[in-house]
Amino acid sequence: MDEKGFRQLAVEALAWLREYPQRAAGLGLFFLGCLLAALVRGGGDPLRDFASGTALGLGVGCMAVGAVFLALSLRNK
Repeated sequence: MDEKGFRQLAVEALAWLREYPQRAAGLGLFFLGCLLAALVRGGGDPLRDFASGTALGLGVGCMAVGAVFLALSLRNK
């Protein structure tokens, strides 16, 4: 079984990022949106509700922009 080391995987990942920058940006934005949406906690006072709503809105927006970037990069493939 041929196992790749960390250095080889990192080199391949960097080559992929250079080859498909729009696809990489789309994936990054999508995962950033998922992270923001997962960190939302509501309840309590109005300030916490406002902050959680803002974070959730930014998360959903990042996921939408990331999905559009991915769709456009796959269309131009």
